[in-house]
Amino acid sequence: MLLLGEANELYQQGLQDLHQEVAERLGQLATADLLAAAQTAGMPCDAAQDRAEVILLLALA
Repeated sequence: MLLLGEANELYQQGLQDLHQEVAERLGQLATADLLAAAQTAGMPCDAAQDRAEVILLLALA
């Protein structure tokens, strides 16, 4: 159980680091460009999502 808990913490930290890295790289793009990039990457998204959500989708892609 301890190992699973530690692995989960490491996974969450890695995801946060990746999200921050992608946000720094793509943060200057217009929202429309972010949406287009997410759609091109095969991530479902729409204009109702905010920038942070779209950037997270791009990080997951």
